[in-house]
Amino acid sequence: MLDGLAFLPICDLTAGLQHLCEITLLAADYFDATYINGMCRPAPANSTSAEAQQRILPRFSSETWNVHQLTLDNKNRMNNFADAWNRRFQCMLEHSHLSIRTIIEMLRADDAEAVTTLAKLKNTAICLTSVVGEVLKSLR
Repeated sequence: MLDGLAFLPICDLTAGLQHLCEITLLAADYFDATYINGMCRPAPANSTSAEAQQRILPRFSSETWNVHQLTLDNKNRMNNFADAWNRRFQCMLEHSHLSIRTIIEMLRADDAEAVTTLAKLKNTAICLTSVVGEVLKSLR
């Protein structure tokens, strides 16, 4: 249920977490401290602040992991491209505990695929640029 918080508007995260705590027996302190509100700790003894507690920001800001607006805009909700690559690479491997040689071969194959894709994109961009140039010349 905690993963559903990623789809709430950022302004509703605290209320959403409170609602989850009310309807479940989950210990959401870790999630709250790490992803939403951060932690409170005693202020240092030499602090000039009148407050007895000092708030520490969450380890991961809501803007980093929240996908509410991306979902509304129908955009890619994967906000960690390294994770996306890792998942794709795991599918390529198909097995666990492969030899280092096999893994290196797979990395080389993935690299070759990426180089080919980039070359195709570059050629497409060059072709489009020349076509647009020709169209602009004919319009003058």
